[in-house]
Amino acid sequence: MKRGLLSLLLMLIMAPAWSDSCVGPNSGLFIMGYHPEAGWRIYKKTGKKQWSTIKTGLEPRLFAANASTGRVAYIGIDGDVYLRTKSGRENRIILAEPALAFTQPAFSPAGDKLYMTGLIKGNSQDTDLYVFDVQEETLSVLSDQRSAQFEPEVKGDWLYYSNVSCVTGCAAIIQDVWRRHIISGEAEQLTMTKGIAREPTFSEASKTLYFSSNQAGNYHIWRLAGDGAAEPVTTGAVTDTSPKVPESGEAVYFLRQDRTGQAIICHDGVRERGIALPQKVTKIRNLEL
Repeated sequence: MKRGLLSLLLMLIMAPAWSDSCVGPNSGLFIMGYHPEAGWRIYKKTGKKQWSTIKTGLEPRLFAANASTGRVAYIGIDGDVYLRTKSGRENRIILAEPALAFTQPAFSPAGDKLYMTGLIKGNSQDTDLYVFDVQEETLSVLSDQRSAQFEPEVKGDWLYYSNVSCVTGCAAIIQDVWRRHIISGEAEQLTMTKGIAREPTFSEASKTLYFSSNQAGNYHIWRLAGDGAAEPVTTGAVTDTSPKVPESGEAVYFLRQDRTGQAIICHDGVRERGIALPQKVTKIRNLEL
């Protein structure tokens, strides 16, 4: 009997603390969810199973959030770009025009800059990457190339983005992850998937790049550390997208679609944990940390 109790205690002590990496964040996790009675709304996680609604003047299409400043930016159903402060004040900062529309907003870590994909004449086959300075209220081109660029994210001095190298006249779309040094302009290709690699997010703590890719069939979450080869984090008959990594770099959060519906998943490198959705929300997209 004593030996059995001792074995059980040893198992509990030596069991991996995988849930510690996925227990949070209780704040700073944002998603866009579809409420049957209210349409698309932005939600912020405020507790283990609690969510609050971020009120917006218009129904959002896509959004970005910065937990440290409390700022939220979103693309409204009218195509314009709006900025909401922590106090709840909301202003339209960019007016969409036939010659240039914006999508895929993303804040800098400090929340003082907003990066976006610019659609030339509203065309996703011709894009540039832009940056809006929140303090100066100025908009400028950050990266313009002949190929289409999407999903900007800045970490440190590097701009991470996905680049479509073949848009028309191709047997299949080729999309890979690149990074560009903000100061020098030096650019380098990080993935070579012969398929689609998109939604890059980089962890400065673990020096690991995460992205969503269909190179093995379904869209799964992949990671690339240092000069090593990319490896899958998730597998199976699921569609995993929108990866985001907390500052600790100890886990990756993402959205999952399978035959049962949609879910928010945290993966600590060993196991997965589901996070409860906001009440009555039936569809989700656009996860932010």
